[in-house]
Amino acid sequence: MQLKKVITNFSWVVVFIFPSAIYCQISVSGSVLDSITQPINYARIVISDNDTQNIITYTFSDEQGRYNLEVPCQKNLKIEFSATYYHSKSINIDTTTDVRNYTYDVILQNKPEVLNEVNLDIKNSNIIVKKNDTIIVDLDAFKLGDEQVVEDLIRNVPRVNSNDYFFRPFNDEIRL
Repeated sequence: MQLKKVITNFSWVVVFIFPSAIYCQISVSGSVLDSITQPINYARIVISDNDTQNIITYTFSDEQGRYNLEVPCQKNLKIEFSATYYHSKSINIDTTTDVRNYTYDVILQNKPEVLNEVNLDIKNSNIIVKKNDTIIVDLDAFKLGDEQVVEDLIRNVPRVNSNDYFFRPFNDEIRL
């Protein structure tokens, strides 16, 4: 009878404690900030296996730059933070320790983007159209919403000299 009680108690220990000892999960949380400690919203946070480079999980920071991930314990993990117009940053995590909650507040440095060339194709635009001796200007395309008089709207039209109201849309000078 005593042996049966010991086996029953041992089986309860195995049922409830052994699975939790096998299954391990860690929490990784924190915030992503820029160099002046402003939050970076929608930054990418990717956790991958450092040995195989396989992605385990990922998320994006919220509007306040915060994130939270739950990942199973593995030997070596790498967490990578990246955002558009910022340099990426990687941190290695050793999950063989007893730590189950990791907090990383990361500061990403600005990465200026240089554009070598910008092409604008407005050939098919109907905003300013020249037909014979008539030039048609779609003034709705130049409304900013704060115009109070027609003069304010005319100032928004490109190639208009607001001092004398000369309009030079196609190298033709027109006095308004």
